[in-house]
Amino acid sequence: HKNVEDSVINAVDQLEHNLKYIPEVNDQGVKNMVYHVCETFRIEPSHLHNEFVKKFNCSPIKYAVNYKQSRQGKPINI
Repeated sequence: HKNVEDSVINAVDQLEHNLKYIPEVNDQGVKNMVYHVCETFRIEPSHLHNEFVKKFNCSPIKYAVNYKQSRQGKPINI
């Protein structure tokens, strides 16, 4: 049970990280990213979505849009 919880936490963190570097924010791109993270961590997309919303109080697409807007014109530090 602990491994499943860790997996979900790691998946949410991974999705957050990936969304910051998504080249173009659109429904399909975010959806593909969610599915990719789900495959990697072997969890259901709805579970990942719900946990993401719980942590950030917004959907993955909204998070990506807000992040992009907050970074407008600022270079990404790598």
